[in-house]
Amino acid sequence: MNLQMLPYSKWLRRLAGAVAAVLLFWGIAWLALPPWLKTQLETRLGEQLGRQVSLGQIEFKPWSLELTLHDFKVAQAAGTAGVAPGEALPQLSIKRIYIDAELQSLLKWAPVVDAITLEAPHLRLTHLGEGRYDVDDVLARLTAAPDTPASDPLQFALYNLVLADGAIDFTDAPHHQTHHLRQLQIKLPFLSNLAAQREVVVVPQLAFALNGSHFDSAAQSTPFAQSHKTALELKVSKLDLAPYLVYQPAALPLRLTSAVLDAELKLAFEKTSDASVRLDGQIQASQVKLVSQAVANAAASADLLAFSQLTIQLKDVQPLLQDVQLASLTLTEPRLSLTRDRSGQLNWLALLPADKPNPVSTEKAAKPWKISLDQLTVQAGKVLWQDASIATPSRQQLTALDVSASAFKWPMTVAMPFEGQARLDGASLGFKGSASAQSAQLSAQLTDLPLAVAAPYVAQVVQPRLDGMLTTALNLRWQAAPQAGQASQLEVQLPQLTLDQLALIPQQRGKPGKTPLASIKQLQLSDVTIDLTGRNASLGQVTVKQPQTRVLRAANGRWMFEDWLKAQPTPTRAQRAAAVKAPAGKPWALAVQQLEVQNGQLGFVDQSGAKPVVINGSAIALQLKNFSTAKGKNFGLNLAARVQHGRTEAGRLNWRGAGNLTPLKMQGRLTAQRLPLQALQPYLTDLLNVELLRADASFKGQVNFARQAGGIRLKVQGDTRIEDFQANTLAQAQPFVPGEDLLNWKALSLRGLALELAPGAATRLDVKETVLSDFYARLILSPAGRFNLQDVLRPAAPPTVAETASAPASAPVAAPVAAVPDLPA
Repeated sequence: MNLQMLPYSKWLRRLAGAVAAVLLFWGIAWLALPPWLKTQLETRLGEQLGRQVSLGQIEFKPWSLELTLHDFKVAQAAGTAGVAPGEALPQLSIKRIYIDAELQSLLKWAPVVDAITLEAPHLRLTHLGEGRYDVDDVLARLTAAPDTPASDPLQFALYNLVLADGAIDFTDAPHHQTHHLRQLQIKLPFLSNLAAQREVVVVPQLAFALNGSHFDSAAQSTPFAQSHKTALELKVSKLDLAPYLVYQPAALPLRLTSAVLDAELKLAFEKTSDASVRLDGQIQASQVKLVSQAVANAAASADLLAFSQLTIQLKDVQPLLQDVQLASLTLTEPRLSLTRDRSGQLNWLALLPADKPNPVSTEKAAKPWKISLDQLTVQAGKVLWQDASIATPSRQQLTALDVSASAFKWPMTVAMPFEGQARLDGASLGFKGSASAQSAQLSAQLTDLPLAVAAPYVAQVVQPRLDGMLTTALNLRWQAAPQAGQASQLEVQLPQLTLDQLALIPQQRGKPGKTPLASIKQLQLSDVTIDLTGRNASLGQVTVKQPQTRVLRAANGRWMFEDWLKAQPTPTRAQRAAAVKAPAGKPWALAVQQLEVQNGQLGFVDQSGAKPVVINGSAIALQLKNFSTAKGKNFGLNLAARVQHGRTEAGRLNWRGAGNLTPLKMQGRLTAQRLPLQALQPYLTDLLNVELLRADASFKGQVNFARQAGGIRLKVQGDTRIEDFQANTLAQAQPFVPGEDLLNWKALSLRGLALELAPGAATRLDVKETVLSDFYARLILSPAGRFNLQDVLRPAAPPTVAETASAPASAPVAAPVAAVPDLPA
């Protein structure tokens, strides 16, 4: 109908009628819809949920299609344990629900909403234990809805979706904990799957505070576009994980006891031909502590690993492609605990699962992950070592550990360079090197390390305490086996090693003695190479400065070394069997280019006889060149020393020669001046019937010694001299009669002495010239017509029956030696 053709009055009446109808409709809707909607929601929704639903005031503006619901509540289940009737808080409460619909909903036959706001929603959820929750009845009702035939998804366009000031209280009854989520903010400006609006970018936002920790996020997404392109920014601030650690699986070998998490992450998702997920940003964990699950409930359990802060800067992480690229990883103040219990079990190895036979699998191996890290930094680390498997538990600390590494890649096909420094019980440690899956190199420098670090382990073998200071440089090289079945190569080089003030300190009633049992002022090694795979060791230069010790044999016949050593436990039957079954490895080979001993002192005391034997060596100097345990290798040996007995003037001993270890032989020139033979008197009592008071022996000549299969070959050529010889008759104890002068002379010289011993041949002794000066002898002729000097040598004891039976069938007969040498006129 054309309104222009109607009279003005009729047009006005029709307009007024239309307006009146609309107003009437609005009025009816404004008055009737709220109570009807309230009744329907409380009844129908209550039936659907099986809970009491209540609503406060409902406001509806039909002229703008705005609907507001106040004080929406869903009650808890009837008979909730521990809650008296009338005191139960609502399961869900929403202070205000606001919906602003559009008339386009009627035209598009799809909901088009200009705004949806939920103010102060509050959800209360309780975990009852064993996976049961106080909303299980609601979930069961919702999931039990009858199946409906498949249909096209509902199309919609929603604008300005807001959830403001939300709250969630989660009560975990079995663990007696309650978690509070507050300040929940969710904003979604636009979300639509209408065909004309699928490419519109959605910018959602999520923020909340969980147990005092703040979480914030922002995103951009086209969820209904074909590419589903999405960009998400996630921010977590000071998220304390302590309230949630009770939910850790008990099967994990490690248990987290504390951690605080911070994160700023960006996630990008896009689907073209293949789905692509990229992640970058930063993750930070602080105040982290890890303990063994086995001791998690122990009050005094030590942290296996703890650190103040771990910061990971992501570069490009693509989880779908199993590719992780990290820009940096910084670990601040890590504290690693390594312990060994009484049984010898290491704490970290105890976390590994028991070995189980792997069944043969025909499945294709999974694609390995690729991991790269541009920079690794460890700052102010600490490693604690505790060993309870030894008698005196050991406790050591590696502190101030700083490590820097770069260009790490996994699989490790490319060498990763690294360097660092640390402190070990006051010593300074620096190191650098590189490592890959096929090879590794390490150079280290250790300065002023007290040997007391190793004292608890040395105490397992010897009684005295080891003391001293170690400074060394070390190079280590490892190379993987080139082929299966071949051994890998491991070589250790010591360009320089110095031990200062090395000493063995006796322990007396648990306290250190004042005088060391043995000491070395300084021990230096240089150019040392140890091939652990080839079992070969080479020493370039070895210098020993001012070594001092005393070899003591007690009255009971025990050597001092026997008292130093601790008794070792008897090996078990299994250990003995394993030792028998173990294949004999290649023997170690040792080579020393030069060994030098400077200004040494060696004391010898033997108290096992009637009289002690005391000999002191001083100013000992030794040089060993080109020594080798290899067969047929010659070495040079020079030795010089001063030998003293009592208060007499010290004699001198000098050897310059060469030798061979395999077969054993020595040859060289020996020079001895005034060596005190009287010091050996207690060893001669079984041979002599006289008391030797003094005899200074000298020798100058050549000595050849060799050990052969048939015995020992010895050849001596030179001049010998015995000076200030004094011998007395033996003193008698019952009745006491002092010894008398029996024999003495000023000097006895044997020139051109030649002595030769050889297996299977008679002993040869030749003297070209004999000179005796200032000779005195006390001669006594017995009634039987026998001179006393004939009894200077004690007769040999007759052989026992066992010795006679074990004697060889034939033995070489020694050539007779003249009893009285020719004396010059």
